[in-house]
Formats: sequence, C-alpha cells, structure tokens
Amino acid sequence: MPYTRTRKWIIVSVSLVAVILVGSFLYARLYERKNESAVREEGRSAEPSVQSPVPPLTSADVVAQELDIQPPVASNTAMPDQNTCAVSPGAKSGTDLQERLVAEKMDLACKVLGIELDKDIRTEKTPPYNEYRIQVRSTTGDWLLFDPMDGTLLWFLRSSKNIKWHEGEETLLTAREAADRLMEFTKALGEPITVSEADAELVSGDEWHFHVRYDYKGVPVLDARLDAEISAVGGEIIQYSNHPFRVGVVDVTERVSMEEAIATATEFLEQRTQGESAGAIPEPGTKKWIVYPNDYWTPQEGEGLVRADQAKCCWVVRFRTKQWGLMIFFVDVGTGKIVGGFGG
Repeated sequence: MPYTRTRKWIIVSVSLVAVILVGSFLYARLYERKNESAVREEGRSAEPSVQSPVPPLTSADVVAQELDIQPPVASNTAMPDQNTCAVSPGAKSGTDLQERLVAEKMDLACKVLGIELDKDIRTEKTPPYNEYRIQVRSTTGDWLLFDPMDGTLLWFLRSSKNIKWHEGEETLLTAREAADRLMEFTKALGEPITVSEADAELVSGDEWHFHVRYDYKGVPVLDARLDAEISAVGGEIIQYSNHPFRVGVVDVTERVSMEEAIATATEFLEQRTQGESAGAIPEPGTKKWIVYPNDYWTPQEGEGLVRADQAKCCWVVRFRTKQWGLMIFFVDVGTGKIVGGFGG
C-alpha cells in the first residue's frame, strides 16, 4: 500500500513538472514571437527601406507637378544600378580638385545638419535623364543625395526616429520662425534662394512645408525648385529637396507668339501620329518656361533620353490624346522650333 501511494505521488509530481515546463516553454515562445513582431513593426515605421527610400523629385515629376498632370515617364520607385563611388566625404588630400571640392561640400552639408555619414557611399542613375547622383546614409539612418559634379545637396530625408513629434504641450514654431530656420540652412549651404513665411503651409499640425520656385528674369524654371519640410516642434529639417538653376544666360526675347507655338506643336503632333490625332486641342495653360531641351522627339538610336546643358526659354504646349495619352512639346520662343518635351 505505501508503495502504491508513493508511486502515485511520483506520477502526479512528474506530470505537474511536465505541465509547468511545457507551459513555460509555450509562454516563452509566445513572448519571443510577440517581441519579434514588435521589432519588425517598429523597424518598418521608423526606417525607410535600404533598397527603396522615398525618391527625390525627378525632372519628369516636376513637369507633372508644375503642369498639373500625371508623370509622362515611369516613376523611380526602386534604386537602379548602384556602384561604389570614388568620392570620400572625409577626403582632405588628392590631386583631383573637383573630388576635393565635392567632398568638402558633402562635409559642410553634414556639419550643418549635425550628422555623420556612413562609409557606404554609392552612385545611382536617376530618371528621366539617367544622371549620376551620390547616395549615402548617415550613421543614424538619414538619407542624402548629392550632385557628383559640385557636391550640391540635392535631397535629404531625416529618419523618423530622429524627429521630435508634437505631443500637445510644446510651443510650435510660427511660419516666420520656420522660414528663418530654412533660410539659415540654405545660407549655410551657400544656396542663393529667398524663403519667406508666405511660402509656408502648416501640415498635420506639426510640420511646415515650403515650396519655392526658382525663376529667371521673371520666367519660372521648370526643373528648378526647392521643397522642404520643417518640424514645427523641434525645428529640424525633416525633408529637403533642391534643384537649383545654375545656367548663367538665357535669351528670353519672345520672337514667336503663343498662337504660333501652338500651331507648330499641332502640326508636329499630326505628323508624329500620321494624322490620327487630327483635331486635337491643346490643353489650357500654355505659357513660357525656362526648360532644358531634350531629344525626346528626336532620340538617338541606342541612347537614353539626353538633356542639353544650355537652358532655353520655351512655350510649353500640351495635348491630351486618346491613343497616346499626354504629349508635351517645348517650342523655342526665339526660333519657333520644337526642342524637346515628353509624351506617350
């Protein structure tokens, strides 16, 4: 009898221990998976993808924004061909003057932003003209894009974990204070652009958005603008995109009227579509822009879209067609010739 009672006690004890161990194991796995899920979710919300950060505006995107249209070329949602870049942001010596100047301007931008660059520096080609850009991340996850020719900071995106968000108790920056903050930033970078509180728009209650157009002799420049987002809480630069206009002299003398430009574009469109667009009516909003001519309508075999170095003053004429969608033409205000555009 004692033996039977002891054996039952042993069986009960072993069973109880087994239940406790199994329960502990299942709880531990559940807790671990919960933590893994939280970490993944936090990572998605706090950091942009290493392969696909939010891209800066391309020339085609700017055309779409300014003319209030859909982008006529594919958007660059993924990072194309990336290769190791020879430029080192910390370089202090070398025989290549351009490389040193680029490195110095990259260093300056990082100093103004109060960040340090990671060692992984790459180049990428951005559409629609496949222009090379220097892409790099900071040690805290911010994204930067530089012009490899002169080191100009073209785009900056601060990691969300480095931004102070509104919690309902802070005193928010006014439009004037945010404009002054952005002016200090652009001045420190050496960018000749004026920003005022009239350019500011409060978004989401805690961000000031700025959109500033570069112009030349009163004519807006299609590919040149500054866009920025400033935290109304901490004053940090959240996002910065700058496409400066650096061509010195452009003849803006109007020798071709808007009506003549529309007639030229209409005739070219009919020839291009072999008469199938006959009767197409240009959309409202034809006006003069400073643009960079391209070979969209006269492509060279085996080459991508090529943009000219010298800007021109052009009438920008656009048509919406059923078969080919949107078609845009740059008509030189001086010669009346079509010097570029975009289309279907």
